[in-house]
Amino acid sequence: MRYVLLIMSMGVLFGQTLDDRYHTTQEIYSLLDSLNQLEELDGWFHLDTIGFSTHESIPILAVRISDNAHQK
Repeated sequence: MRYVLLIMSMGVLFGQTLDDRYHTTQEIYSLLDSLNQLEELDGWFHLDTIGFSTHESIPILAVRISDNAHQK
């Protein structure tokens, strides 16, 4: 019986949600997109999708920061 309670209490401890200090994927994508739209960073900042995750098809983004960021 003790082992069952121990296992149940460990599930409660480790089943917590992420801390609010961590950003969601959508928050990060929104920030990167807003930086990509800024005219002040035009030519210095380039956001590109370099692939997708195999499990959930989540876009994998890359940022190029350079004085000629749009050149390949």
